[in-house]
Amino acid sequence: MSLEARTRWQPLHANRATSTGQAKLVARLSEGDGVPEVIATGTITLNSIYTVDVPISAGGVFNALRLEVLPDDLERAISLPEPGFVLSRIQVKWLPSGDEAQAVDIPLETGYDEDPDAFFEVEASLSDDPGGWCGYPRFHRKRTAVFIPTKPVTLPAGSSLRFVLSQNMQSSGIKAQAIRRLRIAMSPDASWTDLLEAQSLRRAELNTLGKEIDRIPSVAVPVMAEQPLNQLRETRVFLRGNWLTKGALVAPGVPALLGPMLVTNRLQMARWLTSPDHPLFARVAVNRFWEQLFGLGLVESSEEFGTTGQEPSHPELLDWLAVRFARELQFKPKTLLRELVLSATYRQDSRVSSDLLARDPRNRLLARGPRQRLTAEMVRDQALSASGLLSSKLGGPPVMPQQPEGIWRTVYNGGKWVTSPGDDAYRRAIYTFIRRTSGYPSFQTFDAPSREYCTVKRLPTNTPLQALVTLNDPVYLEAAKGLATRMLTAGNTTEQRIARGWQLATGRPMTPRETSPLMELYRQAQQRITDDPKDASALGQTTELAALTVVANALLNLDTVLTR
Repeated sequence: MSLEARTRWQPLHANRATSTGQAKLVARLSEGDGVPEVIATGTITLNSIYTVDVPISAGGVFNALRLEVLPDDLERAISLPEPGFVLSRIQVKWLPSGDEAQAVDIPLETGYDEDPDAFFEVEASLSDDPGGWCGYPRFHRKRTAVFIPTKPVTLPAGSSLRFVLSQNMQSSGIKAQAIRRLRIAMSPDASWTDLLEAQSLRRAELNTLGKEIDRIPSVAVPVMAEQPLNQLRETRVFLRGNWLTKGALVAPGVPALLGPMLVTNRLQMARWLTSPDHPLFARVAVNRFWEQLFGLGLVESSEEFGTTGQEPSHPELLDWLAVRFARELQFKPKTLLRELVLSATYRQDSRVSSDLLARDPRNRLLARGPRQRLTAEMVRDQALSASGLLSSKLGGPPVMPQQPEGIWRTVYNGGKWVTSPGDDAYRRAIYTFIRRTSGYPSFQTFDAPSREYCTVKRLPTNTPLQALVTLNDPVYLEAAKGLATRMLTAGNTTEQRIARGWQLATGRPMTPRETSPLMELYRQAQQRITDDPKDASALGQTTELAALTVVANALLNLDTVLTR
């Protein structure tokens, strides 16, 4: 027996239907199949409330309510979908003998939507939430919802039911999202009540399991997945580019120019792109890794690999690296990067003679080691690492590290930048919270993109503002204090402490020629603080630690530190 026959839906014929506002409700029998329905005509105003009265002539049991909303014209709606609807609130009342004064509310316990991925939850129609059962995302099809009362209701003959449908959503500011064609049916089938009881037990079980899952340490990582086949969106040709005039259906595929390929979804496309037989992907990837290490790619125009891009400086090397990366290394970036940094080419001295600089100013011939400033994120992370403040915590939500006051502003809401507590303020740059229209200021100063648009390649600059950031930004001041604290415990003499700070910041021992100016800076800072100790006391530091902080701040701003 079919579900339709088993549930025994009884169509309800309204004897009275009214609406607030200017809309006119008409109860009729459908011309196509003779099913009772209510049609809204005229101008449907915002916040319309429909009231539909249905007589109960033979009596019965009310176990479930079914609402069906149809497009005015099913054929026309395929090419020109209607505005849709949102049922903000549904209320059911029982009127004994049709007497409004004795109306009794019939509470609805839950609701079910035929679409498992609807825009709004259908149960929102049972509360004052403005959302609720809606026509999204299928404007051009019949939409069905079932509501179940808290307990079965026996309806004697001669009484009536009243349905109050509130619609409080609107589109484009002026257009009401309201029902225009409605069918109502009732079912006496006790299976709906059994379903409600089973759902209550299932919810209790799910709540118990949810609490057990919450006790398991984990990280919430969003994963993209394909929609089920029954929920795939229809894609049609727009006739003459007009999205209102839709033509034939089109299916996923690739241009015929690329030859016969079985590519119908994202997974197949990804496998095709990363196939060892695909010549482009490995070349682009290898060139980008080379650019990160050497400053310039083998193809300098890494953002343009087409016919308008530049020729590779070493085409045979690019071909060899691409083939090795795809076939032998199995697209393992870490293995490739290890080979590159251990190569004799990368490990060359970056010092250059005047003759070689004149012949090859941009090092396209790879006659010397690479020399380039660290990226925005590396500058910050290196300072925190040298200071001992960098947090090793992995995963989790984004954090808000320190930044100057009054920079981060939100236009559309009252959001505020609140510095994360504890170690979260010193997490790696990758975890920094970034709003698309308001990036992290120190990153943007060091050429990080604003994320308002796609940036394929960063263009490094060298400006006085960058030095102003590393000398005065709260993060770098904290890093200088942390580095000074590590220096203070590194030896018994000032020279030993400064040497330790140099080692932490640069990764190599300090030479006598480099020692002298830093020792002089320490003596000047110590004298200035001795003459005016307020600065040190304001920071809660001793005179010695405050002077070392000045030296540490200078160390973190050295070209040797900011350049690799």
